[in-house]
Amino acid sequence: MKKAFILLLITVLSLNLCACGSKKAEEAPSVPAASEEISDENLAELDSALDQISDIEVDKNLFSVEITFPKDFVGEDITQEKIDEGVKENGWKSGTLNEDGSVTYVMTKAQHQELLNTTRDSLNQSLVDLINDGTYPSLTKIEANDDFTEFTVYCKSEDIGLAYMVVLNLYAEGGMYGIVSGDKPDNIHVDFVDEQTGNIFDQSDSKNMEE
Repeated sequence: MKKAFILLLITVLSLNLCACGSKKAEEAPSVPAASEEISDENLAELDSALDQISDIEVDKNLFSVEITFPKDFVGEDITQEKIDEGVKENGWKSGTLNEDGSVTYVMTKAQHQELLNTTRDSLNQSLVDLINDGTYPSLTKIEANDDFTEFTVYCKSEDIGLAYMVVLNLYAEGGMYGIVSGDKPDNIHVDFVDEQTGNIFDQSDSKNMEE
């Protein structure tokens, strides 16, 4: 499996936050190639990446939305000056570098919705890219519901081999959208469907990941 889905968790928002200071690609944890098995070490790295973004806090007030990104997310080189530049460029209300190194942004609800729309578009495009880049040749299409808590993976047949590893990408996408929206999902569900018969031949749930 590619490193891209981990990088997605760190870069989708950084593209929107402009001058916020994202982590470098080489600092992201590695993920096994599609031809490799998922080891305990790889799962631990995935958990670490998800834990990092799970520290993002979204507080929805009556007229505004407050988002706090942890220190590891915004990068060590972040400064108040860079934050101010990002706030000005995006037209947000404010941005504050906190004592613990985290950064809190305040934006209107309309601006938060715009951020959600951009994130949704980026995640949907990543689903298209997963199919088109040839990493999983046995898969033909991936669909998601509006809040990325349910995915349908269409397959050429029920014999998809290591393409089952795509569920890690989908768990990450669902978690990412939930964090940005402020509604973190309790579970992300994936159906594998044989496109020839329309039958659901397998299912996966993120809540069972550690079982």
